[in-house]
Order: sequence, then C-alpha cells, then structure tokens
Amino acid sequence: MTAYGIEAFGVEQARRYYTGLIDVLAFLAEYPHAARARPELGPITRGPLTKPI
Repeated sequence: MTAYGIEAFGVEQARRYYTGLIDVLAFLAEYPHAARARPELGPITRGPLTKPI
C-alpha cells in the first residue's frame, strides 16, 4: 500500500486493491497463459485479467 492510496481511498480500499493485485500477480506467475493475447501490443504480449474501472 502506498501513502497516496491510503490518503486518497482509505486504508480498507487500499488494502483490498493491494491484496487483489498480489493475488492476480501470483495467479499469472503460476498460469502465465491465462491472460488473453494482445497481439496489438506485441507478438508475445498478454493483457490483464481484470476490467478497467
């Protein structure tokens, strides 16, 4: 969590964001091909699993 995240969104929201980010990164480390292919960004690039807010 960062000071900005805590100040802007509160401790609980910053904690949820941080925990979610760590969970997604751990999942992608274990299953790197789970993210969808993004050929418009490069030949071996894959995109995020989550929708933008």
